[in-house]
Amino acid sequence: MKKSLLGAIALGVGGSAVAGFGAAAGRDLWKGTKKATGTLILLTAIAASVSLPFLGMRNLIRGHAPGEGWKAIREALLVPLGIAIGVGVAIFSALMLGKEPFALAIITIVGSGLAAALIGAIVGLGQRPSTQRRYKIAMANEEFLDRLGIRETGEIEISHIDGQGNALRLIERTANSIVFMAVGKRNKRAYIGLSPQGEMQSYTGVVALGSSREMDTAA
Repeated sequence: MKKSLLGAIALGVGGSAVAGFGAAAGRDLWKGTKKATGTLILLTAIAASVSLPFLGMRNLIRGHAPGEGWKAIREALLVPLGIAIGVGVAIFSALMLGKEPFALAIITIVGSGLAAALIGAIVGLGQRPSTQRRYKIAMANEEFLDRLGIRETGEIEISHIDGQGNALRLIERTANSIVFMAVGKRNKRAYIGLSPQGEMQSYTGVVALGSSREMDTAA
């Protein structure tokens, strides 16, 4: 009696045959479409299986700015996502290339993902003090601008307006100050004094070009 694959599947006894057929078809498909694009996608997936756990754990440990705690959920999900991609790569390789058993490959990829996450945690722990310090300075700078009434306009010609209503155009950022041109006022400038760490400390208001850049502490 003729035995067909579809007949076996219809009877529910062709599980192994289906698997064998799928693997064989997959190998043929892989050989027929093995191009640079496919290789690039595979390499990208392998890189993601390691980089995502590293980045997720690093960013999670070094912390987030106040009000951005929701990002911790995203960072935490990157770890299992990267490992899942790695497992998918191992299964894909086994089906397409016929490399069996692939349990060792899965263990290796999962182990690599976990190792990357551990390294990311160590790096994040080392970066945490400087990251938190930057967030603290950023908050202090926002409070400084609010206190002085300096606001952005979203325009180029007049980029900012200070608390006295002066129209300003941002020119440059030097080592110790942010420099503005006073729009509509000939040879006038305004300066925000900066600490070595980038914290805003003072604002001169509109002053004559060439006058001292000594900053008066903002009250």
